[in-house]
Amino acid sequence: MPINDILYNVEIYRGSLFPLTITLTDDNDVAVSLTGYAVYCEIRTQPGGELLATPSVVITPASGLIYICLTPAQTKEFGAAKGVIDVLLVEIADLTNVRPILRGDVAVFPQITAITKTLSGTTVSGAKTITGLVATGALVIGMAITGTGIGAGSVIATIDSPTQVTGTVNSTASATVSVTFSL
Repeated sequence: MPINDILYNVEIYRGSLFPLTITLTDDNDVAVSLTGYAVYCEIRTQPGGELLATPSVVITPASGLIYICLTPAQTKEFGAAKGVIDVLLVEIADLTNVRPILRGDVAVFPQITAITKTLSGTTVSGAKTITGLVATGALVIGMAITGTGIGAGSVIATIDSPTQVTGTVNSTASATVSVTFSL
């Protein structure tokens, strides 16, 4: 499978969501199937240096789509002002078949603008969903979720409808509360 290594420099803002989408294509600009492959990503201070973050990676094998994400909580912890990123494609049947598909420098900046939205929502103890929200249009995946009864460290995993989101941590109480979403 011929794949070109991409040189791509990234900017990350501390305390902000960092999403990166890659579509792998061949020399004819046709999407490459990722069936039978896994994708790994690391951000380090320098090649072989201290690990700064291991972003979440989700792939859609048939379309060659790779989604890489750092949550606001992860980027908030970056102490370094610069680093390096690499993304590796690994054949599952032959773990020695490793190909770099993206590499580059990382520049880390202080967060410029904080985005906060507070809405009334209903939680159920032991569930990750928050329902009864007035509008989810200003929310984005990866926003931190806080409020009475919201599980500590929860962030938006999915925006299910105009009135419902799903977090990453179960709620600890059942109630209608003020819920704050922030980047």
